Amino acid sequence: MAILRIVVIAAGILLCPLVALADYPEKPVKVVVPFAPGSGSDTLMRLMAQKLSDGSRSFVVENKPGAGGNIGVQSVATSPADGYTVVMASPSTVINPLLSPNTGYAMADLAPVASWARTPLLLLANPATGITSLKGLIDNARANPGKLNYGSGGIGLPQFMVMELLKQKEKLNIVHVAYKGSAPAMTAILGGQVQVAADTIVTALPQVQAGKLTALAITTLERSPLAPNIPTVAELGFPSIESVAFISVLAPAKTPADILDKLNGMISAALKDADTVKRIRDLGADPFITTRSQFATYLAAETAKWGAVIKEQNIKAE
Repeated sequence: MAILRIVVIAAGILLCPLVALADYPEKPVKVVVPFAPGSGSDTLMRLMAQKLSDGSRSFVVENKPGAGGNIGVQSVATSPADGYTVVMASPSTVINPLLSPNTGYAMADLAPVASWARTPLLLLANPATGITSLKGLIDNARANPGKLNYGSGGIGLPQFMVMELLKQKEKLNIVHVAYKGSAPAMTAILGGQVQVAADTIVTALPQVQAGKLTALAITTLERSPLAPNIPTVAELGFPSIESVAFISVLAPAKTPADILDKLNGMISAALKDADTVKRIRDLGADPFITTRSQFATYLAAETAKWGAVIKEQNIKAE
């Protein structure tokens, strides 16, 4: 009888994780967005959280802005690794620890769940410059080192990093002018205070369509359905300048693999819904689903790429 009791208890212990996983999530999952409400990434994450929620589960977005996203990411990196606290991650999540040791987290503190959307960037010129192509920009910068300026909303943002990537790969001297946000940087190139810039397609495309800016290239390997007439950096002969602002989900590093797999499966299932895909594209992004393994590989490549740019361009945190 005692032996039977031991067997039953042992079986119960072995089955507990399986039962817990089958029932996961049994309570609301908190999705931390490390940026202010109303931003493009916040809107995209709220869309995904809505799609992940149903009658039996709930995903609740909580905004924790500050320190370029570091406060929100750190809060998740130090949370219990039980699958009930995750963070929306973007390129700055990878870049910030490379820029400064004072972010309060390292990428090793976080586990990849899935990347599910990406926003292309456009390389732009003010029409008054006469620059009409990416090659034209490169030729102009080489002929006039230090004479061209580009604006961005700050060091570490995708708009800044892709221009530094271009400078690194093509050995260009283009001067950075920092503004207090992406909106003032856009105002600056529209007004001719800077000659060139990069910005997300959702922000820049209306200005291009209105003839106020010239689109030199889109920073992806394939053309975007949002702007099918704009050539990619790859087809123009500069594939190494590929860069996107990705939207993804990370969890604390020691979260059980089965829970991470289940979260990845939920996100993948949401992207099979045609309405979800349409709404993502309406927000200026492209669906970009990955397995956990693929996302881990992608993050490693991004870390290596941006680490090289930061080192070679001698970029320091603000």
